[in-house]
This record gives sequence, C-alpha cells and structure tokens, in this order.
Amino acid sequence: MLLSSCHKEYSYEGGSVPLVAAGILSDSLGICGGVVISGSYKPDVNLTGNNYITVQANIISPGSYTIYTDTVNGYYFNATGYAGVTGVQHFKLNGYGKPLVERTAVFTLHFNNGSCTFTVAPDSATFNLSGNCNATRVNGTYTTGVPLDAGDTINIRVNVINPGTYNIETPVINGISFGATGTFTAAGNYPVTLTGSGTPASAGNTNISLTIAGNSCSFTIPITSDTMNHQMFWRYTADGTDEQGMLDSGIVSTSVNRLYPLNTIKTMQVYGAADGPFVAPITFQLYISRINHELTTGSYYPAINGSGDFIGFVLHFDSTGNLSASADLPDFTIVVTTYNDTTRLVEGNFTGPVIDEFGQTHSITKGAFRTYFKK
Repeated sequence: MLLSSCHKEYSYEGGSVPLVAAGILSDSLGICGGVVISGSYKPDVNLTGNNYITVQANIISPGSYTIYTDTVNGYYFNATGYAGVTGVQHFKLNGYGKPLVERTAVFTLHFNNGSCTFTVAPDSATFNLSGNCNATRVNGTYTTGVPLDAGDTINIRVNVINPGTYNIETPVINGISFGATGTFTAAGNYPVTLTGSGTPASAGNTNISLTIAGNSCSFTIPITSDTMNHQMFWRYTADGTDEQGMLDSGIVSTSVNRLYPLNTIKTMQVYGAADGPFVAPITFQLYISRINHELTTGSYYPAINGSGDFIGFVLHFDSTGNLSASADLPDFTIVVTTYNDTTRLVEGNFTGPVIDEFGQTHSITKGAFRTYFKK
C-alpha cells in the first residue's frame, strides 16, 4: 500500500463540549501509518464483516474520533469511537457497499483535517493449467540475433476457479521469455496468449518451462540461424512470409540534388539477391543517406532525397511485385547499429509499413542486414 500526503490535524474543545481526539495519520518521521487490508473485493459482491482495514494514527490528545475514506468504485471504510490514551494506536475501519467493477481503487483516508492515501488492488485470480501442455501452441518465427515481436506467442489454456487479475511469466531461457497479464471476469476454461520478448542467443531447440499453481509443462521453441551465419545478408518478414538472401558490398557515394544544390548528400546503396527460386537482376536494395554529414549509426526514415537528414529506403523485387518504403509512410525505420570506418562493417535492422506497386500497404517486421561497404 502506498500512503502519501499525510497532513497533521488536531482540535480540542473544553468545558461542557465533548473532547475530540487530536492526532496525525503518520509516525514521528512524518510517514503515513501502515494500512493492512483484510477480506476479498470482488465485483458486485457486498462487503461483510470480513472486509475491513486497520490503520495507524498517533493520538496527541484523547477524545472521540471519526476516521473514514471517500467512496471509490462503490464502497468505503469508516470507524468511530473514543481514544482514551495518547500515542500510536491502530484503528479498525469496517467496509461498506460493494465493488462495482474489477479495478484498482485508490482511497483517501481522513482523520479530521488530516489525510493520506492507500490502494486496494483487485483480487488475484485462482487458476491452473487446462490439459497441461496438450493445448500449448507455438506461433511465430525465431532467429538468432533477431528480437521477438508481437507475432511470437504461445497459446495455452487455463481453468479459472476464481476470477480476478493474473500475471503469467516464464523464466528467461536462451535470451527469450513469454508472459501475459490481464483479468479473468468469470470462472471457466479460457485461452491465454503469452507474448514473447527478448532476443534468441543461439540456434537450436529451446525448451521453455511454465509453472502455474504447482503444475508445470514445457514447450519447444525452434530457433534457426538462417542467413545470420553469413557475413553479408538481408532478411525480413512481410505479412507472415519470411524473405532472405545475400548482400553484395555497399557502395558509398557523394552527390548533389539539383532541387537542393547547397546540400551534399552522402549515400550508401546495398544490393542483394534472394535465396528463393525467383531471382530478378536486383532483388533487394537498401539506401541510407545524410545531408551535409558523414554516414553514421542512427535511425533513417523515408523522405525526399536531399530534403531531410537520415533518410532510409528499402526496395524488394520478387514474384509478388515491388515493395518499397515511401515518404508517405514515415513510420518505416532503418536503424544502423554498426557503421565502422575502419573495418567497413555496417549492420542494422528495419521495420515498418511499405507499399507495393498496386498501392497496397504491407508490414515489414524482423528486418535485419549486415554487409561491408566500400567508398
């Protein structure tokens, strides 16, 4: 529970008026007293005597007290009584109402003019694996050195006993892991998609284990090296289809765009062939260029050559037509991770929307390249 913004308050009424307790909702260091939450908080279920919180307050002078919260998500906490002694004491506040929906509720706790906050989180779900590993399915492609994306997932099924929030995680094996968070709104049998993260470190079958409620299973992730074993390569996935091939060395040149005669354009062009049966004279092209600067590592985006710095394009000719980056699709990005003037090594990755010769947009993921350049 996070408690904050506590404010000191006190009052004292003498004579025939009953005494009102004076105190603060914090300790001697000014830290709000600990809040302990008891009971279960499920949507549309009335709170009972099992739903209460205990709070800590430092009583400065004895008297009657009212400690309460505001109403959040349909319920609140309240306590009244008489504090007969001074010092740090614990007070029990009963809960009233019922949660409306499954969500985290942040309450403000009031003691006269003092206040602080605490949080009641939704109940965690109770569930177990359904059918153990029989319902597990591995999706996506896995390649050494290529980060996992949204298409790299694991489908499992779980049997939910009590609804609530959930957090499922696998350990990190060979640089990758899978996980999912969310809320089960009712009991029953449900599919859950675990999304992958990380970057595979080595090729081969990688066994990932998953343990839920004491039951464990494992699934196998086939990881390949593909063209990553070659010194010069290109690869990417477009609309679920893997494309790859070999690169020639990149050519670095200097030119001037006649529309922008004051700008010197440094450009590197890379050409390559495909590994598939369809081989055009030029099957893959990658361009990066900078204006009035040397080529370096960094992010390159589509633009009209000569009008912007860090410009990047990719072209691919195959049996489905020409896929190319477009200045109208600025989210396409080439990230040059290595540009070494001594070894002449250049490598990086690329991803984003491209357009074909019929005007249709496609999504490129897992793009990667490595080659050497000459000037």
